[in-house]
Amino acid sequence: MTMRRRPTPLPPTARHPSPVRLQRGAVLYVAMVVLVALALAALALLRSVDVLGLVAANLSFKRSALSATDIGTAKAMEKYQALAAVPADLLADSAANCYSASILDADSHGVPNPLASMSTFATTYPNCQLTTNGGSETISFLIDRQCPTAGAGVAAMSNSSNNVCAVGSKQAVGTAAHSPPGLFTTKPIYRITIRTDGPRNSASFVQVIFKS
Repeated sequence: MTMRRRPTPLPPTARHPSPVRLQRGAVLYVAMVVLVALALAALALLRSVDVLGLVAANLSFKRSALSATDIGTAKAMEKYQALAAVPADLLADSAANCYSASILDADSHGVPNPLASMSTFATTYPNCQLTTNGGSETISFLIDRQCPTAGAGVAAMSNSSNNVCAVGSKQAVGTAAHSPPGLFTTKPIYRITIRTDGPRNSASFVQVIFKS
């Protein structure tokens, strides 16, 4: 006679996991996802704050450099006026007065090469630099006459000279705007280029065009 054993039934907790245990596992996964999302958000916030700080600092340096160019323009005009006291002096180069009697070669942005590279500027033009804001900014400037070569220039091509300068008309004092052309005189145009070097290798360029 064989005896059959009945299988012992499992307790309910062994057959079906407790809902509490399932909830604990789900909460752990959700918490990990939330922590990763918070970490990414914190990194993005820190990066945006750093970028905003750099932009604000660069704008401040740029504004300060542009303000410093006014000082360079005033100094350049002092040099020009000293030369213009003797008109013949405007026909020749004068490195001591930061002056070129002809158009200086320039880069693709129109900045004269001596100011674009600055490699030999201080030695070639020793009197054409000054510092401001406690030495944090260096201002460099040059004046060049808008003529192909040094020497006497003319307003239009002629048999006597082909040194045709860029000129501007100047109305004689006491004449009306509709006066005959003979009452107007043409004068060469001059260009002042100012470069301001500031903190973090920032550099600003300003050009001023004027006629005597």
